Amino acid sequence: MAASSKKKTLNDKELSTRLDKLVQTVQRAEGCFIRDGQWVAVCRTCGRVAPITGKDSIQGGHYIPRGCRCTRWLAANVHPQCNRCNGFLNGNYLMYARWMQKHLPEENERLLDLFEKHKKGEAPKLSVIEKRALYNRWLLKGRKLEEMTGLQLFNDPSHNTSEADSKIQKKPQKQHFAFIY
Repeated sequence: MAASSKKKTLNDKELSTRLDKLVQTVQRAEGCFIRDGQWVAVCRTCGRVAPITGKDSIQGGHYIPRGCRCTRWLAANVHPQCNRCNGFLNGNYLMYARWMQKHLPEENERLLDLFEKHKKGEAPKLSVIEKRALYNRWLLKGRKLEEMTGLQLFNDPSHNTSEADSKIQKKPQKQHFAFIY
């Protein structure tokens, strides 16, 4: 078999980097809606409405810090936050905690338990195979979101898994609605 026909296998670091980008892209697009012809989302901590792409766009803010690998890519841990809350206010943790307790109380408890285990060194670690499975689930979730909303979330060729997947990006926008989770 020629070297050029082999698929490149991602190492653990590359896979983690792509997974980070994918999770943040999908999570910041969830819950989006159209306002004045632009896709926007609401910051979970301050309520500010911001576009999901472009300058001053919504970011994927982590409730438990990204350094805690066991919660880093969980959907319950990443939510839309404006750049002020996520960046300048370091996650605006007090308001984020209040939002989590009000809207996702069970997930809040589960995340805090995992964070405690992480601090004690008892948290489970993901293998490369588990990370690939997680990556594929997030990619599928993103593709479904693209199909439902008409958004183009993935212009990065690293998220193209096949020729069929890339056709989804070229679909015309059909519907306008909020994706609620």
